[in-house]
Amino acid sequence: MNSLGNGFVIPFLFVYLHQIGLSYSIAGLVIAASGMASILASPVVGAAIDRFGAHPVIVCALMASAAGYASFILVDQAWQAFLAAIIAGVGTGGYWPAHGTLLATASSDAERAWGGRYQMMALGFGVGVLIAGQVAHLGDPSSFHRLFVVDALTFVVCIFIIPRLPRHPREHAERGGLLRVLSDRPFLFMFLLNTAMISAGISQFDVLPAYLTNEAGLSPREVSAVFVANTVAVAGLQPLVGRGTSGRRRMAMISIAAAGWAAVWVGVLVIATSASGERAAVLFVLCGGVFGVAECLFAGSMGSVTADLARPELLGRYMAVSALSWSIGAVIGPAMGGVLLSLSGTLQWLTQAAVLATASVCALLGERLLPMRVRRSQVRGELATDGR
Repeated sequence: MNSLGNGFVIPFLFVYLHQIGLSYSIAGLVIAASGMASILASPVVGAAIDRFGAHPVIVCALMASAAGYASFILVDQAWQAFLAAIIAGVGTGGYWPAHGTLLATASSDAERAWGGRYQMMALGFGVGVLIAGQVAHLGDPSSFHRLFVVDALTFVVCIFIIPRLPRHPREHAERGGLLRVLSDRPFLFMFLLNTAMISAGISQFDVLPAYLTNEAGLSPREVSAVFVANTVAVAGLQPLVGRGTSGRRRMAMISIAAAGWAAVWVGVLVIATSASGERAAVLFVLCGGVFGVAECLFAGSMGSVTADLARPELLGRYMAVSALSWSIGAVIGPAMGGVLLSLSGTLQWLTQAAVLATASVCALLGERLLPMRVRRSQVRGELATDGR
């Protein structure tokens, strides 16, 4: 439900801000302000979760998100846009750590839980984008207002769902909790690895459309097909991939995902320079699907390792710092990709592929840092035997 609402507004927010009179540069800064607000809110949110519990924090986060995105309807000056974006960003920064905390204690099958979350994120976002594309009309800012209203309503619906979720067990948190999290070497390694993979992998989908249209000659419809293929792969194959990775080494799955993403970016470059027309479009769509399969490997393994490394009394802080790596990657990735793409498409995709190839190797080498208990996913049969 949350991702469905995000699909309504996030892809069209930049367009809407420009439609109401803001320049491209100001619109970009508004969106960046939302991201920065999310980053700055995460540490505070983590401490609040450990002190008050995930339920009240996630409700407050949903209220902030609803207020922030609904406020865009009233925007006609830059300062109003920045205020709405900051409120929405605080909501985002509070939602994901609280959601992660609830998820980490809701199921003993970590791979299925974290993989399922990513699956539902992809499915909800994809459906939201498809519906929003039929509602929004260029030259008619009021058509975008309906998107913001529906988005706000999805957050309100989520608020009514929260009381039905079991409360996660909390233990007494000691002072200096954030420092303890940051001094956890295995967790810090996973934080850096995740940031690198988000920056060079998933976040480059923000840059990809510009390359596909300007350099590879694809039409907007063909570019959308690449994203649809990616969404279908994640939403359709996540359960199958989850079953296939049962009992496997988690860091090996993460390594394969990074290597797969690197291969896709090299493939994008090769296709753009050696193919054209429908053949190129089909190959790019195939790349989108392959990237999605690697995302399935990544999502279940990365989330479960992070959750299993967390100390119960500091679970909120661990989830907040984990969410922070996604936010940082989402800021670094498009910025780095935009600069590199302005210099050379070859430089852009080879650089991202090199970062991911390095991450693939580091994932395998860094496995020795992890406790034995988190290195492998639990076998599905064992879960059933345990009666959980």
